Amino acid sequence: MSLPLILMMYSLSTIIHQTIVIVSWSLLFLLFAQYFYPKYTTCCFIPRSLRMQ
Repeated sequence: MSLPLILMMYSLSTIIHQTIVIVSWSLLFLLFAQYFYPKYTTCCFIPRSLRMQ
């Protein structure tokens, strides 16, 4: 394998890893917000529940 190809693969893997980490942390933060701060998250879900009724 040539060096540029290895560098490209390495950069791609780091970018993918960073995006996975960011997505997982944001999902964890959303779950945390829903469980511990229902006052702030219910504001987002009130219109949806009103539409269901």
